[in-house]
Amino acid sequence: MGFWKRLFGSADIDDVLNKTMRSIEQSAILLNAPRDKELWDQAYAAKNHISLKAVDEEYCRLILEKYGPK
Repeated sequence: MGFWKRLFGSADIDDVLNKTMRSIEQSAILLNAPRDKELWDQAYAAKNHISLKAVDEEYCRLILEKYGPK
């Protein structure tokens, strides 16, 4: 377990694995989700005053909310 603690900075490997699996699951949802113009427009309206990166992050959040696991 010392190797994993040094590698990940945590003794609790289950936490690290859970975070990694959740990240992989979210990436798969984002890759497989269809392009949703309405959600993009909603994200653009909400975050345009900040930046396009903020718009993209908001769009990803909305996609995960709509197409993510129920």
